[in-house]
Order: sequence, then structure tokens, then C-alpha cells
Amino acid sequence: LLSKNVILATGGYTNDRGGESSIIKQVAPQLTKYPTTNGKWTTGDGHKMAMSIGAGTVELENIQVHPTGFIDPKKPDEDTKTLCAEILRGVGGILLDQKGNRFCNELGTRDYVTNLMLQLSVDNPKFTILLNEDAAHDAETHVTLYQRKGLLQKFDTITTLASFLSLPPSHLLQTFNSYNDAATKGIDEFNKTHFHNTPWTDSGPYYCGTVTPVLHYCMGGLRIDELGNVLDKTGKNIVGLYAAGEIVGGIHGRSRLGGNALTECVVFGRIIGQQLDLTRVVPPLPRGALGADAPMRTPSDVSSSSGNKQKTVLTWKEVQKHNTLTDCWVVIEGIVYDFSDFAVEHPGGVEAITKLAAQDATTAFLEVHTLTMLDDFKQNIMGTIERL
Repeated sequence: LLSKNVILATGGYTNDRGGESSIIKQVAPQLTKYPTTNGKWTTGDGHKMAMSIGAGTVELENIQVHPTGFIDPKKPDEDTKTLCAEILRGVGGILLDQKGNRFCNELGTRDYVTNLMLQLSVDNPKFTILLNEDAAHDAETHVTLYQRKGLLQKFDTITTLASFLSLPPSHLLQTFNSYNDAATKGIDEFNKTHFHNTPWTDSGPYYCGTVTPVLHYCMGGLRIDELGNVLDKTGKNIVGLYAAGEIVGGIHGRSRLGGNALTECVVFGRIIGQQLDLTRVVPPLPRGALGADAPMRTPSDVSSSSGNKQKTVLTWKEVQKHNTLTDCWVVIEGIVYDFSDFAVEHPGGVEAITKLAAQDATTAFLEVHTLTMLDDFKQNIMGTIERL
């Protein structure tokens, strides 16, 4: 594939933890033991391609460890975790250690909370995130999704919650009362000054999950200039090579603040895009093509390779019942997929999927993807759509 210009936007390397070519193993081997919130594709391939032709790098060792990745009780040892979003703490969720005590300002920075967790437990860093009814209401979309995934559990009484946590109810109530007292004063022992959705009481319901520190984002990456040009080890431009997004290093310092990742993508993507002269526009491949001469893949091709369940024929009436964030079916090339669990993790944003819920998304999908990407979602196939 020859091109006058190449833009690398391949993301980070937080799932590049094994093998001789592992970036993390080379620059921060102490982090290879942690799970990650990122998919199996985040292995630094873009970094390695650029480095192989002499691209410079900056601060590769700066990898963000996020304090709250959910431990799935069904798969506790899974090394890819679902991120427990900061909104749960923002609306008033509290963090407890294994003794049922608070240990930090839950609204502190990611590295602050993570460091306190690791001070308490290096070898088995498991902590509880807990929301009361009012906090759960304010984060209803997230709470509903996490419940559906089995990552948050609802407890109607303090007794059942305490039993789940193997703690005396009286100790939990003491923790709640201490927190309420701090909220009344306006400050606690960790210098927390915002106490949303207090007071906590001895009546439920409560929403509880188990969290652990997880690799989340790479602040280090390729060295670029202010125009997005990739620089070599001497600081000179590698002509025609650009980079934007998490592949770039040196923008966020040692710890990125939440919300800045997408901003970085937009800013440098726009800067690079404004410079490039599109002298030749290549027409899109035919619908369904996997390559210039590849044959169309049909629903029967997929269903025949995906088990008996996928031979089910569904009506549009049935599909159109599944049109929400937590119950999201999408039709691509005649195949019905359940993307309910994946939507919130979609690298392109949840809305890109939910706005196509219960619709034929073939055209939108093929504008930016190839059908082979769906091979990782065979377990999400619900059937084929009826032929009208």
C-alpha cells in the first residue's frame, strides 16, 4: 500500500504486556501484572512500525493506572476489565477497603487514588465501590448497564450488603455516619469538600461492585511537532508521516486528566487534516467487499460458521424492540448483532452504535470498517433478519 501521506492513529499499548517485543515489558516491566481496560488490539503496532523506520519516542514509561476497573465476579481473573467510570464517584459513590473503611478522597486524581490503593494492598488490590439510592439515580444509565453486566449488585438492606462484604452491619453504619459528619462539616480527613447525595442511611437500596487498579492510557508515545509531523530521533521530520491520538507522547505529562484524550484526537486530527492536499480521491470498495477482488460475504456464510443459534430468522418487528443503550441490536449485512454490552466500550463512542439501534447499519459500518472485524463478535449474533 503506497501513499504520499500516512497518518498513524492506532492508539496505545496497554495490552502489550507479553512477548519480547512488548513495549511495557521494556519500559515499565512492573506494570505487566496489571489488567487493562483496553482491547486486545492495543498492542502498540503503530508505535513499532514508526520506530522501525527511526521515529523518536517520548516518555514511553508514562502509562496511566486507573484506580477503578471492575472485577467481574463471573470472570475474576480476566485480564481485560470494564472501566468503572468516574461518574460513579462523581455522583457520590464511596470507595472502601477490605475492612469497610474509606481511605481516600474519591474525587481525587487517578494517580492519587491508585497510589493509596497500592499502599494498602500491593498483591491483592481489591476494593469496594458503593452507591446509595440517590447516587445510583443520578448515574442511572451507567448503573443500569453495569448491573446488566453483573458488575454492580443491588442490595436492599444494610444487612445483606454487610453479609456480601463479610463485615458487621454496625461497622458499615459507622462508616456511613462518619461520612455524614464530614459532609455536615464540609471537609473530611482526606480534604474532600464535595459530598454529593448525602446522607447515607441504614436503609437501602445500595449498589455495590468490586474494583481494582487497571492499565488505562499511555501518555508516552511517538514524538511529534505542533503540526502533527512524526519526528525522528534527531528531531527532524519524517516526511509524509503524521500521528494523532494516544499514539502520540508528551502531551499529558505523567498523568492524563479525564476528558483530554478525545480533545487530543480532535485537535491534532484537525491540524493534520488541514495540511494535507487530497490530490486523488479513491472510490470506496463495493458494498460487502473485504478487498478489491474479495467476494461478498452473505448471511448464510456467517450463520453456517456460527452455530445453530445464528440460523434463527428474526423479524424487523422483533429487532425494533431492542433500541436502547442497554438493549441494543444492530443489523449488518443481514446479520442481527446484540451490541448491548459492547456499545459503551466502542472506541468510536457509544452514540455511533446506539443511534443505529434496531436499524440496518450496513452502509454506516462499511464506511469505516471491514466485515472481517465482525469475526470477533460471532458470540453476539442473534440470528438473520427476515427477507422482505
